[in-house]
Amino acid sequence: MILFLGSGVSLASGLPSVMTITDQLLDGAYCYDPADGGFFCAAGDAQGRRVKALDDEQHLLKIFAKIDKHYLDTAAPYASGTTFKRSGSIYRKVTTYEDLFQMCTQIKQNGLGLTEDAMTGAFVDKVERDAEGLLDGDCVEARLIALYHLASRAAGFIEWLVAKYLEADAINGLDLVVELARDPGIERLDIITLNHDTLVEQLLRQNDIPFADGFGPADGDLRFFDDSAYDTTSAKVRLLKPHGSVDWYRVRGASYPAVFCGNNLYDCRLASGVQKHIDIKTPAFLSGPGKILTYNRGIFSEIFYRMHQSFRQHSSLVMSGYGWGDTALNFRIINWLDYSDKNAMMLLHRNPGELIDRSMQLAEVYRAYVDKGRINLSETWLSEVNLADVNRFINRG
Repeated sequence: MILFLGSGVSLASGLPSVMTITDQLLDGAYCYDPADGGFFCAAGDAQGRRVKALDDEQHLLKIFAKIDKHYLDTAAPYASGTTFKRSGSIYRKVTTYEDLFQMCTQIKQNGLGLTEDAMTGAFVDKVERDAEGLLDGDCVEARLIALYHLASRAAGFIEWLVAKYLEADAINGLDLVVELARDPGIERLDIITLNHDTLVEQLLRQNDIPFADGFGPADGDLRFFDDSAYDTTSAKVRLLKPHGSVDWYRVRGASYPAVFCGNNLYDCRLASGVQKHIDIKTPAFLSGPGKILTYNRGIFSEIFYRMHQSFRQHSSLVMSGYGWGDTALNFRIINWLDYSDKNAMMLLHRNPGELIDRSMQLAEVYRAYVDKGRINLSETWLSEVNLADVNRFINRG
């Protein structure tokens, strides 16, 4: 079976919500080291470095948030009698750090000539005008170059802050994961988690449950990506993280990120003693709508392939904590339901109406599949459902 997890399952362990992280991103006090663009810290934690406040970067992110809110509130004009009104965005109502990260990415890609549509250019031009006071330069070209650098640093800040806030002191509410992994009636358990945190990995290790995560054995401070690890027959549990992880780092000379399992990012060594350099001292994970394109590149394409393989191999999926905000994955799940009459999903959510309001893809099929028994609703969280209920769903006949 597939266990499909979203960020909601991490809240019980004290990890912050998406909006809590977004609020900190916009209004918290943070700094960076101009001599080391990969170093960020909370104000007052400079570690002896000469740091600079991230005021300009946060100001830029607030400009993004203002532009985005205007769109969310004023989209879709329509006529009502003799007056005109606007319905606003139907499926997305708030701006999160993922949306801000996407806007940073759009500006960075525009600066490299990697965007192909005029809409991105128009967005960049508007930001350049709105952020003029933040940008040095006597001409538009100079200010655009300054904007590209500012957006790049803001993107690094977002990645760093997300990683910082996804460290948990305890693991709660995930007991079902262990029960499923140990249940002799389940031949294989594929865990697809969209979370950047490492709670599932920590939990499996604490309970001595072997699992394959697509990385090889430790070589000093690093575990390098090895797709063949997923084909092992010794591990019943496979872990797939299509959005990446806070412990994946880009290593100079390596095609794909590696899992860092050492203590010092600045002194990373192989077992032989050879030092390896981590190019970007922020983890490799995906945020925002732009991740849909990145599914087709590098390690994420490999993980997405394995996820597609998993969908073809299983007819039962238990889902919890996912807000249905990833359009590409939504289509993947709906396609899986459409693929075979035997495929069914057990949806764990206290208020499924919230999910329908967020996702056009789910809204289009929800009622029909509930009526057919292909979507089995359990108005509980993952921490509340028991193994017997899941087994009844798996053995539904």
